[in-house]
Amino acid sequence: MSHIGRARMTHHPYVYLFVCFTFLLTLADATSILFLPLYLSSVLKMEPIHIGVLSGIVPLAATLGGFLAGSLSDVLGRKPVLILSMFAYSVFMIGFALSKEPVLLFLFVFLKGFFSGFFSPVSKALMADVTPSEYRFHCVTWL
Repeated sequence: MSHIGRARMTHHPYVYLFVCFTFLLTLADATSILFLPLYLSSVLKMEPIHIGVLSGIVPLAATLGGFLAGSLSDVLGRKPVLILSMFAYSVFMIGFALSKEPVLLFLFVFLKGFFSGFFSPVSKALMADVTPSEYRFHCVTWL
């Protein structure tokens, strides 16, 4: 059996779950970022500078969230932080979708980005925890 075949057989079920969640998070973010400027300019009549700030705040918030997530996952554990991340991301995505006020949009977009930043570092750390050392490289590169 090839090296890749052996690696596939030894993956923990979390690995496949995290790959699916990463795909869904990326799809949700890409879809919202793609149509967000059109919606903001045509429906909410926002200025281009505000639309740019709103789009650029997501990576900044995700970076800040990633730093905090690493520390929190060491203290609270990886699973609770991942569950918090997915729950909070879902709540703030719904709030983002339903909000009509620019201030609320900024708040929900920032918090959505902040909690989406929790997922990547913590899921990679959990995958590294549950995967044998000789196969970690394969698992982490999937994300």
